[in-house]
Amino acid sequence: MSFGCQAGLGEVSMESAPIPPGVQDVVALYTATKQLILKAEQLDPELCSNVAIIKEQRDALDHLMRVFGDIFAASPRGEKYRRENMNKVVGHLCRAGYDALDSLSIALKLRISKALADRSNDSIVSAFPDYYEKYAKQVHDIDRRVEESRGKKDIAAFSISNLHAYMEFLEQLELIAKEAEQRVPAMIEYDRRHGKARARERGYEWVFWIVFTILGAFAYWLAEKLLPLH
Repeated sequence: MSFGCQAGLGEVSMESAPIPPGVQDVVALYTATKQLILKAEQLDPELCSNVAIIKEQRDALDHLMRVFGDIFAASPRGEKYRRENMNKVVGHLCRAGYDALDSLSIALKLRISKALADRSNDSIVSAFPDYYEKYAKQVHDIDRRVEESRGKKDIAAFSISNLHAYMEFLEQLELIAKEAEQRVPAMIEYDRRHGKARARERGYEWVFWIVFTILGAFAYWLAEKLLPLH
């Protein structure tokens, strides 16, 4: 098949073209990051349109094509050029994976925040008793471990296990988000019932102070009338 754009390409055939060093590792990395991105998109469908992720994948493809373009070039730049571009492929694929997981981390924490927003502390303790003692600490611990994992973005220190570890943390966070969302009706009901009770209590307090003020004024008036003037 010919696309009519052979300028700059040499006579190297596909059969005789050398496979660039690192291609197998890049394929494995692409497969791993793609699986993580798809998994993240299942938890947060809005990631499907995340421009940063798409750009990183596009840039990775661009550098990979430069490698193969040099192999078939009439005047190839050589091994150093190809190795530099292969390293950039790895970098872009890693960042695509991290961008997906970073976005998912934000989305999951927003779900937890939204579930607990406008709820009283008493309702959270009543309907979600483990939140402060267990789940809030877990969220803090997950944030700390995510920061540690994100700190390993440096490609020289990178391994795909860092991304998998990051995804495991976010799967725990997703369970907490689901748990919080399931407790929302109970928290709303608690606030509704106890809100009425507090309103009645405040109403009783107002009645007490009104009666107290009236009685105080009456007592003063009565004292003025009954006690002899000096």
